[in-house]
Amino acid sequence: MSVPYRALEFSDLEPGTTCYRSPQPRRRIGMDDPAAAVMTDFRDVQPWTVRPEATIDEALKVMKTVHVRMLLVEAPDGALEGLITARDINGEKPISLIRARGEPRSRILVRDIMVPARRVHALAMREIQRARVGDIVATLKRLGEQHIIVTERLEGGPSVCGVFSATEIARRLRVQFDIMSGARSFAELEQALVR
Repeated sequence: MSVPYRALEFSDLEPGTTCYRSPQPRRRIGMDDPAAAVMTDFRDVQPWTVRPEATIDEALKVMKTVHVRMLLVEAPDGALEGLITARDINGEKPISLIRARGEPRSRILVRDIMVPARRVHALAMREIQRARVGDIVATLKRLGEQHIIVTERLEGGPSVCGVFSATEIARRLRVQFDIMSGARSFAELEQALVR
């Protein structure tokens, strides 16, 4: 027998209420901190996935709902088929397909524009264990990618166990940087972190 839920007692916010500030604020992350400090670890957080037969608009709706910019593309049997990003969905790929096929955007599927698994870059978890945040930033810049996944070899074979996001790293470093904009921005990033 399930117990019914009840609405809790509430009150209006009192005048003069302030925001709580922890006496021990969360330590700021720096470029020399362990890379694992900025990795989204799928051993702790459920990865967001989409099926290849979903439309790109359905995938984008999921991204907006859960506040992510990348989804893993998963087959019904759980095999990773690739990944898709908001940049893919909002970029040239869909426009080119619409022109080439003469079909509306609503008919473009995730499988049509995703990055297939064979072209997805990955880092091994054993590399992450001895890497620093700066190493991840340098890797993302070298690849010109917003995301890079992390894999680990388990009994059943390789498995995606995490992801690094340039957006999340920038947020944690408390700076803005564009992974696509070359060495000048990387130098600016390092300067911003020194301040």
